[in-house]
Amino acid sequence: DLSQINLTYLSADMGIGRTVIKLPESGRFEAKIDGGIGEITVLVPAGMEVRAVLSTGLAARQVSDDFQRQDDVYVSSGYAAAEHRADLQIDLAIGNVSLRYETGAASW
Repeated sequence: DLSQINLTYLSADMGIGRTVIKLPESGRFEAKIDGGIGEITVLVPAGMEVRAVLSTGLAARQVSDDFQRQDDVYVSSGYAAAEHRADLQIDLAIGNVSLRYETGAASW
């Protein structure tokens, strides 16, 4: 849970398993999230805009309808002019990548 952290850059590297990352509620930052086999879930708080580049081998993608897709890039509608925004690079070889806006306290 990074929701209350003043973040400038995040690097997360997992081999096997499940990783859930709740992004900060404000700021501008970059994040690189790498995984081998498993599940990566990124929860985006309301008010945060995102541009995410997904690189997946045999991984499924579950991206909410809040993001527009161009090939492997997913962008939230207010990203270009947003004060609070994140640039994400998510790489996963095998498994599932989920990118969605947080919908309440029990989003994990």
